[in-house]
Amino acid sequence: MTWTKEQDIITFYLYRPGIKISSAKAEEIRKTMQIEKKTSLRRRIDNFKYLDGIGTQSHFVQMTKEVFDEHKNLSLEELEQLASKILSDHSRR
Repeated sequence: MTWTKEQDIITFYLYRPGIKISSAKAEEIRKTMQIEKKTSLRRRIDNFKYLDGIGTQSHFVQMTKEVFDEHKNLSLEELEQLASKILSDHSRR
């Protein structure tokens, strides 16, 4: 699977400490974003953990690092607004 930047942003949203999402909602988001496998999503979340200094999954692509660097300082509200817009756009497709 080739990931899009939007999928990476949504995965960062799912990872971000302070964001409270049920596993059922995370599954719905995964399907909306057309992320094929739960394991792929988990691995990508592990990449964000590593970039945040709390994980061990050190094999990540440049886009994931760019998404992390671009969005790590957003407030939870700003990140939720961005994620909401992306999910809304994807649900219309």
